[in-house]
Amino acid sequence: ESVTIPSSVVEIGDGAFGSCTREISIGEHDFIYEGTLKEIKLEEGNKNYYVDIVEGKGVALISNDGELISYASGSSLTSYSIPNGVTTISSLSFAYCMNLENLVIPNSVESIGETAICYSKLVSLNIPNSVKFLGTSALASALTSIKIEGDITETSEEPLANGYNTLKTFIIGSEVTFLPNNIFSGINIMFIKVEEGNTTFSVKTGANGYGLYKGEELVYSLDSNIVEVGELLYKISGTTGNYQAEVIGFGQTFNKDLVIPATITYNGNNISVTSIGEYAFEGLYSLESVVIPDTVKIIKRNAFDDLHNLNTIELQGDLQEERGLMIEYKWYFNSSNENPVESLFGKGIYYKGEMITG
Repeated sequence: ESVTIPSSVVEIGDGAFGSCTREISIGEHDFIYEGTLKEIKLEEGNKNYYVDIVEGKGVALISNDGELISYASGSSLTSYSIPNGVTTISSLSFAYCMNLENLVIPNSVESIGETAICYSKLVSLNIPNSVKFLGTSALASALTSIKIEGDITETSEEPLANGYNTLKTFIIGSEVTFLPNNIFSGINIMFIKVEEGNTTFSVKTGANGYGLYKGEELVYSLDSNIVEVGELLYKISGTTGNYQAEVIGFGQTFNKDLVIPATITYNGNNISVTSIGEYAFEGLYSLESVVIPDTVKIIKRNAFDDLHNLNTIELQGDLQEERGLMIEYKWYFNSSNENPVESLFGKGIYYKGEMITG
């Protein structure tokens, strides 16, 4: 649970402690990895590294030339600010940090290494304008939103956030004039916000349809029916007087205790929330509870899949689909049965106010 760096150590490679994990079973057929390194210590006399101490414990090993080698993945801290002066976040440095919910990156950081935050509990990440390089899968984690404040001029050729359905919101800062070609590769961004003052990028309907434009060049296509209301993204369908809203994920704000509203107001219309879309909240390690209103009649496949920290789901009404809610690939709510739950690995399920399993 701890590692001590001797005074004689001169060099430590990238990702040296990134695999300090243990396997945790979350059901008969599934498991997750959790970081086990709780503290990093350094012997007196080592002139090549220093340890950042927070609340009396060493949580990060940093070289004297500014490279953050490793964070204590088993630390109980939920928030951590990287010290100013760090220039490089090395590979796997924040991997498997299942308690870390907030990471503050200072303006001194210029490079983020490959898989730097993979399998962490982070839900959003702000990349300052000092960062110029992103490695392969540098942004691969269960994030819901990313904000980029400056020009990232160099990346690996591989996707930066490959394979995560959680990441749906992308925010472009006012000073951004350049985006790498692979910034959106392997992910399904559904909502992009360009901050006021940016004269290079805009979200609009142009000659090639609705999406993110650089001048008159379409960079990324978007669905104009997807809107952000409160903390959630919705897809609006229907006609005037008969609009319906489908929840498709989080927007710029994350809430670990999610209460889905029965109605939303958009462009002066009160719109009923009637469904939850495919992969809407899949893989969100930080999500702990969900309340689903009785207006929601359809929950599409994998909407709540792979939620390792989910404690409770409250269904306030009936679902129309037999296989309404899919969790862990094959476990369902089934509203056609008297008891609408087959299994959720012992989680607490509330159905119309009564706890039916847990």
